[in-house]
Amino acid sequence: MVEDWKRSLHSRRIGMTNITTWPSKTFFLVGAPRCGTTSLALALAQHPQVCFSEPKEPHFFTRISEDADLVQLRTEYLGRFFRPDRLSRAALGEASVSYLYSRQAIALIDRMFPTARFLVMVRNPVEMIPSYHARLLFTLDEDVADFEAAWRLQERRAAGHAIPSRCRDPRMLQYAEVGRVGARLADLISLVGRERVKTIVMDDFAAAPTAVYRDVIAFLGLEQQERPEVVRMNATKSYRSPAIQRLLMRPPKVAQRLLAPRTVGPSRTGGVVGRLLKRLRKANVVRAHWRPISASLRQEIAASVRDDVDLLGRLLQRDLAHWLDDGVRSSGGKPAVGTTEQARGEQVVRLKDARRS
Repeated sequence: MVEDWKRSLHSRRIGMTNITTWPSKTFFLVGAPRCGTTSLALALAQHPQVCFSEPKEPHFFTRISEDADLVQLRTEYLGRFFRPDRLSRAALGEASVSYLYSRQAIALIDRMFPTARFLVMVRNPVEMIPSYHARLLFTLDEDVADFEAAWRLQERRAAGHAIPSRCRDPRMLQYAEVGRVGARLADLISLVGRERVKTIVMDDFAAAPTAVYRDVIAFLGLEQQERPEVVRMNATKSYRSPAIQRLLMRPPKVAQRLLAPRTVGPSRTGGVVGRLLKRLRKANVVRAHWRPISASLRQEIAASVRDDVDLLGRLLQRDLAHWLDDGVRSSGGKPAVGTTEQARGEQVVRLKDARRS
């Protein structure tokens, strides 16, 4: 097995130096977190004309300096995160939500791929922010399980205090800023132009995922798939064993090199080790119930993002005031914050060609 891995490693290195062609179309699903980006990414990755990155969130351009050599950078980017046998496809895509929060990353992408298109998914921030907190708990970036307590720590954490030891970036813990997507969208439009940006409202995606998917495909200039099947899956997750979760989410460097050689090609751990890791991940995941937030905290969050929601509404030419109404949604009087899958609006969309089913 070691010899097979070495041969694979060698072939990937050779492939990195010989990349001369790549898809003519590029797109970046840049955020926001907990707004259905995983759902849309999985759907787009299954389109036969798309070469999607592995992993789906490389976060590559947030780690690169502005004065990097573009030719060398492009070769490294393609060689590290995309399968060579798929680079002949029409479109190249990835889904790093961190890019929405980095002007430098967007500017670098724009320099390297001047015709790239950008997808932004948005959601009621009063729902998105608690869901985002739950995700940070799962990824070990957050260690305060009570959302209200974590919300109250924002000022201290901005000053460098009470940062979890495993947090990858303290800015991730500034929940109000993460929820202010309108300002980020405005920055993106100012940098690349409105015609290259498409915004998807999660409410629309949850209500009519196939229609929204087809609209995105048209925006990207790709061929429409016939009779796509939409399957809903996913939920807020937690874990059984903290020790196992630490091993899976933050493996030692030796284990990282052995199990996922990310520096030389897409991560595709296979064989016995791959099956073992897959079973371990599945066994350690448990369904988590999203606890409703108090009315007073909801009002506080709404007040902190109201101006941003107004900005987002103007950018989309859409009235989003109902997002911040206290207690009910605008449609059907359903709870704005609850524990059901429908209230969260969280779903994963997987598209399959009906001819193969």
